[in-house]
Amino acid sequence: MLVNPEATTGIAKVLHVLGMTNRHWKIINYLSDFYKRTKSIPTVYEAYKENEMELDEFIELFPEGYRRGACLAAGLPFFA
Repeated sequence: MLVNPEATTGIAKVLHVLGMTNRHWKIINYLSDFYKRTKSIPTVYEAYKENEMELDEFIELFPEGYRRGACLAAGLPFFA
């Protein structure tokens, strides 16, 4: 895991994510682990399908979007 929980929680507040749930952490840890293994960022489709979610649910979790929300919260580089 590349994620620093305190930093991620702070970033989440700035991104209008109120209260980090287990579902948030599941996505963030998935993104972090995927990047650590592959040095690339999965597509949004891969991220929500691998975590047994639908796109609407994913968008609800990260209202700022995939790159500027979930990937940023996971500490991933914007362009990878």
